[in-house]
Amino acid sequence: MTAPELVEYLIRSGATIAIDGDELVIDGTADVLTESVVTEIRRLKPALMPLVKVNWSDRLDKLLANVADPDVREHFVYLFNERAAIISIDGNLPRSEGERMAFAKVKAALKGVKP
Repeated sequence: MTAPELVEYLIRSGATIAIDGDELVIDGTADVLTESVVTEIRRLKPALMPLVKVNWSDRLDKLLANVADPDVREHFVYLFNERAAIISIDGNLPRSEGERMAFAKVKAALKGVKP
């Protein structure tokens, strides 16, 4: 299991994930936080921490920095916000998870755009 897959599993299972200082805090029921899941959390903790801490809007700004056309940049910002909202609401996921998934969609869509 990869770190993003584990985050998605935890969120979809109703667990909460947060950071408290340098600690990763995960709260969930025993049927979600099984021994094997806890082992995966421990194994993947270094990869999980940045996923929980990321400011996806800042990452989007950096991703779009080389796009010269302001209309194209505006289109992708709109796409990001729209996708994040839809994913969060329809998927009953936290906004941060919606933003992570929306960022991946925008990044993939940008592959065909010339700077």
